[in-house]
Amino acid sequence: MARTASIMAVELQHRRWTRRNPNRSFSAFYSDVIRDKIVAGNAHRILGDRQRFESRSSAIRDRLIYHRGRAHFLRLSSRLRGGSPHVVEFGCGSLRVGRHFIGALPPGAYTGLDVTDYFYRVGLDALPEGLEEDKRPSCMVISDEVLRRVRDTSPDLVFAVAVIKHVPPAELASVLVQLAGLIGANGQLVFVFEEASRTMRVDGKSWAYTRRTMVDKLERLLPGHVAEFEVLDSWSFWGRSIQRTELALVPRSLTTSGMAREAAAGLP
Repeated sequence: MARTASIMAVELQHRRWTRRNPNRSFSAFYSDVIRDKIVAGNAHRILGDRQRFESRSSAIRDRLIYHRGRAHFLRLSSRLRGGSPHVVEFGCGSLRVGRHFIGALPPGAYTGLDVTDYFYRVGLDALPEGLEEDKRPSCMVISDEVLRRVRDTSPDLVFAVAVIKHVPPAELASVLVQLAGLIGANGQLVFVFEEASRTMRVDGKSWAYTRRTMVDKLERLLPGHVAEFEVLDSWSFWGRSIQRTELALVPRSLTTSGMAREAAAGLP
């Protein structure tokens, strides 16, 4: 009942927001809601260890967020092939993952993209002193022109950690087009999504999708790539299994014998 009430409340809030902001995406609505909440002085996990609280529980939460960001970084960075890679984070937020890439990559090698500059400005301000000047990360608000400019840099890796779950079905295809459009023939695209046996709304601002939905939409966009799935964790939602799954679109030339190393469960 609580989740149903949450979904209904968010729907009402979204409709009111849409009347004031026609033609803007659900992602923009989501960002505005979080920004307004933080500006009002409330906590939100998007700021992680950048927002200071006095309680011990908050300090523990901040450390957990830091280490989760680093875990994503370690897993994603293992896909880089050396040299001077260019990494793009789509939906960089407050740089919970990006800060680790910024510290590890050569100067100018990290680009963060988001629907608003509010969160990444907070993240840049919280970097260790001198790191932004030394590493020169590039953070930009998503637009057609920005996406074209980033695509022209031929990124080696484009990733999105907490984006797809906040994309409603009506906007999923357009977001996947944006993501796929950022990489060339030799680039890798990796993102995390909530996976279920059917498309479903799991709370007010989150959706789960099937693997087949992802493959059907992406195989036409990236025909020279193969899909690799890895389940990161799972839980139950009203008796249905939900998995947090990482999907990597890898150039066929980079896979073993041109085959995808899929998760233990095959494609449905």
